[in-house]
Amino acid sequence: MKKAQPQICLQLSSPLRPIHRWLLFLSVLLAGTLLATLSVMRYRGYNVGMYDIGNMSQSIWSATRGRPLLFTFREGPLSRLALHVEAIYFLIAPLYALFPSPETLLIFQAFLFAGGAVPLYVLAFRRLESANMAFLVMAIYLLYPAALSAVLFDFHGDTLAMPLLCFAFEALERRAWRSSALWLFLSLLCKFYVAAAVVVLGLILYVKGERRAGALIGLAGGVWGLVAFFVIRPLFAGSFAFPAQATTSSYLSFYFGRVNEFPFLELEGRLLAFIVVFVPALWLAWRATTWMLPAFVVAFPALIAVGEVSAYHYRFHHYAIAVPFLMLAIIEGASKLRQDQIRFAGQSHRGRPWRGELGMTLAITAVFTVSLVDIPLNPFFWISPPGWGFDELAYGRSSRDILKDEWLAEHVSSDSSVMTSMMLAPHLSNRERLYMFGDSSRLLPDDVTQRLGDTDIAIVDALYDYIAPGREAKWQGGGHPNPDAGGVMHDIPAVAVLLARTDFGLVEVRDGLLLFEKNAPSQARLSQQVVVTMTASQPVLRARFGDAVGMVDADVALENRRLCLDYSWVPLKSMADQAPLFAVSRLEGVEDARIVHLPTQVLYPTSSWELGQLVFEMFEAPLPSQIPPGTYRVLVGWYNSANLFSGRTDVRSRIGDEIMVTTVVVP
Repeated sequence: MKKAQPQICLQLSSPLRPIHRWLLFLSVLLAGTLLATLSVMRYRGYNVGMYDIGNMSQSIWSATRGRPLLFTFREGPLSRLALHVEAIYFLIAPLYALFPSPETLLIFQAFLFAGGAVPLYVLAFRRLESANMAFLVMAIYLLYPAALSAVLFDFHGDTLAMPLLCFAFEALERRAWRSSALWLFLSLLCKFYVAAAVVVLGLILYVKGERRAGALIGLAGGVWGLVAFFVIRPLFAGSFAFPAQATTSSYLSFYFGRVNEFPFLELEGRLLAFIVVFVPALWLAWRATTWMLPAFVVAFPALIAVGEVSAYHYRFHHYAIAVPFLMLAIIEGASKLRQDQIRFAGQSHRGRPWRGELGMTLAITAVFTVSLVDIPLNPFFWISPPGWGFDELAYGRSSRDILKDEWLAEHVSSDSSVMTSMMLAPHLSNRERLYMFGDSSRLLPDDVTQRLGDTDIAIVDALYDYIAPGREAKWQGGGHPNPDAGGVMHDIPAVAVLLARTDFGLVEVRDGLLLFEKNAPSQARLSQQVVVTMTASQPVLRARFGDAVGMVDADVALENRRLCLDYSWVPLKSMADQAPLFAVSRLEGVEDARIVHLPTQVLYPTSSWELGQLVFEMFEAPLPSQIPPGTYRVLVGWYNSANLFSGRTDVRSRIGDEIMVTTVVVP
């Protein structure tokens, strides 16, 4: 963004033709629609977690109620102003008040990102004097892998800052100081560390000759960054009795507390992230390395982050702010090549063909995106292996996801204080109190006890059907979600805590979804019991499930539209060193109404069984209200919780065969 004469900066070298305007409009519309659709599909498929879209939507919802961006932290309410200082959310609150759903935020973010292509197109058109080449620049932006990954990864302030900076750059190029100040101000409101990039931007402008503008921009960015980090964060943290969360030391420890271990931690994953973020731009950007400096300033902390989270992966949002500066470097590099070609016109040395170089940059960007980003250009999107494309772990929406929507709407009122698990929480975010159990490795009884004291109902999933495929691979990285996130046993420690408490009762069950109500009346509670005895000899078995479990007897009765199930089991081998198995009963032909055997999944799991024991379980489950009258076969099967597909309870995770137990008549 070198200083230029006003007559060059303030007008395009040639008018933008109507066909170009339509192509620009259609490109933005298509990109925004695609990204909004994919983001909403991922949300509706229950594949986004609370830590990002859930916290943000709850914060913005609170602003519509006149509160300062509050979300439920570990111990109670906390403001986003005490963390990343995303004051921009106040400006989004009116839109959220009209359409109070996390989907609103995802759609807004997608179209705002796509809109960032417009100023880049105008800027490139002005600098390169070619509508076709300006379209190439726009296409690079709309296809840039780090940008697309950020947009498709929930909702974040730095992702919002990405297009806002693009608008600021175009205004600076025109010397439209008031417009550029507005766009930079909005960018700074997105997250406090946008200030680092703005300070470097000001320094570059100062060095390039725009001394007054550069000094003011750098000073404004620096002052805002200091005020946000050292004044606003502690002020709002102290207001809600969590001052430790906003101290400089605690913040740095959260992200960089183990930085001394950096040489030993996932270096190949960090190298991959660096390559994905920077290499697509380098073909031209190396000629304008000055503009890559702000990109590196914001990317470097994410690349070395080693703390409670290791949020370096290229699929996260932390590199979004780097993208506008990389685009600026690409435009500057192409402009320099073009000027070289003009300068050496008619001589033997004409310089490198700048149009071809810009096309090569687009090709490199497309290769990275097609290989690594889960969009329709990627073959994996259509093949849909686990975690990609239309798979239920990515953009797919199962019948159980539809059931979750209906079940939550039926049983959870908007004014209830709720405690739930990671993937259910974003769909319940429009409320004052929304606690999470956390993942199984971090479930602390004292924390749960404290949160449950302020909770009306608790909702957990005994058939937790989200998992991060390949989560053990180093490239998967850490951060959000946790690298061990998901799996059918994810909520089981929480279920165990709730079943052990007398002040909470299990009152509703549907296809593994469990609703616990505080101080539920005894007649509304669903009984869950297990009794273990020793047997001197091997009992006669009614059925075997592989070489692991034998069924001695079973009985299923229907009383007042409540199924009463009694089973007795024996272990056929020691299972102490194996992942727990779990049993599921179902009425044949009734979809999304599986009945999880909580006594043997939670109260006395198979990993605790000993040879010679006889395990009796007795439990109840309500009959689905919409089931039509008729005679139904009751089937039961056992499943391996360690299997990637165990939450779907099909042949892939089944132990032995599913067998018929009895029949029940539904009047």
